[in-house]
Amino acid sequence: MIAESPTITQPSPLAQPAFRRLWAGWTITALAIQFYAVALVWLVLVLTGSGAQLGTVMVAAAVPRAGAMLVSGALIDRSQPRLVLLGAGLASAVLVGVLAILLALDWLAFLALLAIAAAQGLMDAFFYPAATAQLARLVAPEQLTRANALFQTSDSVANIVGPALGGMLVGAIGLVPAFTLNSALFALGAAVIARLRGPGTTVASGAPGEGFGPAIIEGLRYAWANPAIRVSLLMVAALNFAALGPSIVGGALLVERRFGGDATMYGWMLAGYGVGALLGGLGAGWLPPLRRPGLLLAGLMGGMGIGMALVGLAPAFWMVFTLQALMGIGVGIVSVTAISWLQGRTAASMQGRMASLLIFSAVALDPFSNALSGVLSEWSLAGLFLSAGALMVATGALALLSPAVRAEG
Repeated sequence: MIAESPTITQPSPLAQPAFRRLWAGWTITALAIQFYAVALVWLVLVLTGSGAQLGTVMVAAAVPRAGAMLVSGALIDRSQPRLVLLGAGLASAVLVGVLAILLALDWLAFLALLAIAAAQGLMDAFFYPAATAQLARLVAPEQLTRANALFQTSDSVANIVGPALGGMLVGAIGLVPAFTLNSALFALGAAVIARLRGPGTTVASGAPGEGFGPAIIEGLRYAWANPAIRVSLLMVAALNFAALGPSIVGGALLVERRFGGDATMYGWMLAGYGVGALLGGLGAGWLPPLRRPGLLLAGLMGGMGIGMALVGLAPAFWMVFTLQALMGIGVGIVSVTAISWLQGRTAASMQGRMASLLIFSAVALDPFSNALSGVLSEWSLAGLFLSAGALMVATGALALLSPAVRAEG
């Protein structure tokens, strides 16, 4: 049975102490992750002054993160998500603390920086799926949408506050104190998660004797055999592939070439999207019960595709800003609805693997989206946005062919 969105008369998931601690630990750690991302970029630039070496560090973090996603899901399903969350948070605190110490002693070699960035990427691969799986164990099916909306809201706020906080602290107190505070923030998030207690926090649902290989294959087969999960994963992958590169790469070129703007204008464009995503995540938690959530997902995909195409044709920046905000609202609603739909269709023993597959779908194609957008933008900037919009509209239309998308429940 697909989990339906709660009505406003239903109790909030925050009424449960265990969920409050999970949400607080998630929020603090998400803030620490965004803080770390900005401080790391600035550290590499200060140490090397090289864009190529900055790219190398980013790849060193991204490749292990994507590669570990499927393994992390199998581990989560054969253990306790709470313990995986706690381990990832503590390991992040230690890694960033070691980075601060090496930097303070002037012992930070570039290879050590690569190793720490790669290890921190691995921690992200375990933290996000474990948090999603733990959420599904703590709340009732009818509360999934509200609970996921709270997580989405915290993540959106962290994406806004974390980079600003990291940048201000690095500039105000320097890299070593900033990384020290960052380590403490990771430790605080882990300390909150360590206090998780109650039903759904101590029972492992997987088969301890099962090897990782068979467990991963079983998860892939489970996802493919369930039409709702399969379509949800494919829509998330298509949405991120079609939207990320045009928004990041194409957006910067659009600001520069069409509007003669600078980094400030580009920042405003991205801020419009971020604020929209925040509002969409908040609004998704208050949607009335949905008889056919799949239809909402497919419809939003088509609507965002039209918005993306219009961005490529917009003659004024205020139009682009407005369209970005509207698409952000759509992405916020899609994110919450897709996660809740997937969780409601997934057996308890598969929550970790399905969460890792969902996040893998959202990030695995990012490098290809950016690279392809760079190539297409040299051919035609408007064509880049029109192509991305057409892909999103086509994905929404094809999704409607699936009975799972049109089904009630």
